[in-house]
Amino acid sequence: MTFRTKTCDIETCRRLILLLLCLSVAVAEVACTGGSSSGSGSSTPSVSMSTKPPASMAAGASTSLVATISDPKNLGVVWSCTPGNSSATCGSFNPTNTVTTTYTAPSISASVTITVTSVADSAISASASVTVTAANPPTVAFSSAPPAGMFTGTSANLTATTTGDLTNGGVTWSCTPAATCGSFTTQSGTSATYTAPPSAGAVTITAALTSYPNISVTAPVNVVAQLNGYYVFS
Repeated sequence: MTFRTKTCDIETCRRLILLLLCLSVAVAEVACTGGSSSGSGSSTPSVSMSTKPPASMAAGASTSLVATISDPKNLGVVWSCTPGNSSATCGSFNPTNTVTTTYTAPSISASVTITVTSVADSAISASASVTVTAANPPTVAFSSAPPAGMFTGTSANLTATTTGDLTNGGVTWSCTPAATCGSFTTQSGTSATYTAPPSAGAVTITAALTSYPNISVTAPVNVVAQLNGYYVFS
């Protein structure tokens, strides 16, 4: 009886050992599978331009751009340009957030850098340079200039003429020194009424293209105090 009892215990132990071995193998397989899945989900995005812009473009011309992206999150890309990231300074994109877009160059000569950036990681991007050439750059001039001299508090009507401004943005009127040079009442995109300040001094009036602030025309005005009373000139 004692021998049979020992034989039964040995058989039970063998079965337990086999069961433990099987469980160990199963746990190891699950662990390996889980580690592989985690590794693939943490891939770093990458972006490149499969269709780049030409090295040079005429002002206002358009071209198609295509980006290639590897992004596990599938968040896409966004297009931008410098300087200024505006249609007036470096051009525009339509649409701005798809891998395929149409780029339109600005209407002025410019050295432009086009960039496509991963939405998932803004540090991941690709860039290309374009030289934009305008045959006739925008200009602005006074057609009704401010007078060379004005009395304090008096007004004058001003008009500017623009050429080559495809945006039709008109002009922005300003003067210096800013705090003591007078004020403007805008009448239209290119006209304004200027009112001299209440104190005498030298003033410079500027009309700058609204869409291209670096293109402007200026005129000096000498503001003098009004004379009160009766005077006889000899």
